Amino acid sequence: MKSWKTTLAGLATLATSIQSIVVAYSDNDISTMPDWNIQITNIIIGIGLLFAKDFNVSGSTIEDNKDISNQDGTSHIIIK
Repeated sequence: MKSWKTTLAGLATLATSIQSIVVAYSDNDISTMPDWNIQITNIIIGIGLLFAKDFNVSGSTIEDNKDISNQDGTSHIIIK
């Protein structure tokens, strides 16, 4: 969970999908079934959003960068 905005969107997507499935099965009407293509797609999107970054977050954090020193004493920072 890298960002609160995308995590919140993912949780909302998952909650909506689960709620639709529960309502379809609990209305005591045998002909009411959830559209599984849509529900599975929403669940996959929700899981993806849980692990996504926001658009305004850069590609790496300072802890991810490595300082590499050459034999001649010069130093280079490698950014992932």
